[in-house]
Amino acid sequence: MALQPLRGARTGIQLMGDGYGIYGYDAKILIAPGFSSVPAVAAALDVMASKIKAITYIDLPLGLTPTESVASRGGVAPLGVDIYQTQSTRVRICYPSP
Repeated sequence: MALQPLRGARTGIQLMGDGYGIYGYDAKILIAPGFSSVPAVAAALDVMASKIKAITYIDLPLGLTPTESVASRGGVAPLGVDIYQTQSTRVRICYPSP
C-alpha cells in the first residue's frame, strides 16, 4: 500500500522557503527545467522568488517562433498564456533551445 501525503502538506516549490531554517541560507536562483513552461509552475516560481528574494528562470513554451517569443513580452500573450506578462524584476524569461 502506497503512503498518501498529508492533506495540506507542502511539496515541491513550496518547500524552497524552508531553506534558511534547514541550511542557514536561501536559494538565490530558482529553476524547474522542463516544468517552468507550465503556467502554474511559473507562477509558483515567481511567488517563491519574491518571497525569498531570489531570481527565477522561466522557459517559454516549446514551439514558439522567435517573433512570438518577443511578442510574449508585450500586451498580447502567445497561445493564450499570460504568465509571461510579469512585471517582476525577479523573473527571467528564457527561450527554449531546439
